[in-house]
Amino acid sequence: MNREEFLQRIRQELSDLPLADLEPSLDYYREMIADRMEEGIPEEEGVAALGDPRVIAAEIRATLSESGAPAGKGHSRLPGWAIVLLAVGSPLWIAAAAVLLAVYITLWAVVVVFWAAELCLGVGALCGLVCFLLLLFQGHWAQAVLLLGGSFLCVGLTVLWHMGTLAGTKGLIHLTGWCGRKCLEGFR
Repeated sequence: MNREEFLQRIRQELSDLPLADLEPSLDYYREMIADRMEEGIPEEEGVAALGDPRVIAAEIRATLSESGAPAGKGHSRLPGWAIVLLAVGSPLWIAAAAVLLAVYITLWAVVVVFWAAELCLGVGALCGLVCFLLLLFQGHWAQAVLLLGGSFLCVGLTVLWHMGTLAGTKGLIHLTGWCGRKCLEGFR
């Protein structure tokens, strides 16, 4: 028996299964035969070494049953009423997904704004120190001391702001990972 006859017999034994569920298994045996032929084994011997197509078909059926693939009932794992509810409710699901996406984007926008505010505080502290030096060399002592105090205030606020912004960013990253894991678990 050649490769195509062998695969055809397996298809016949599993004719009640959807071809899409069966095709990966057929590809596997097709590849096994090709590998044996590359090793120099004649095609008929390579096919014979695999065994009886009926036994292989029974093994494939058992494997598909264990993996949860439906046996001879199409691709749907959901009852008809659930499919109807999903179809009718799809606008609600789409709207809910859009709202969640908008909330997520808004949270990241807030984080970006906080980082921008921290940058502004830091730049303000640096500019205050430069202006302090300029006023000091021009002899405006009172204004220079006032700017030095404002610069120190900006430095302190920058450090405090940084701790809060960093904690918020890490929290949002953890929330993103948690939501991603929950979504992936839902699809398994």
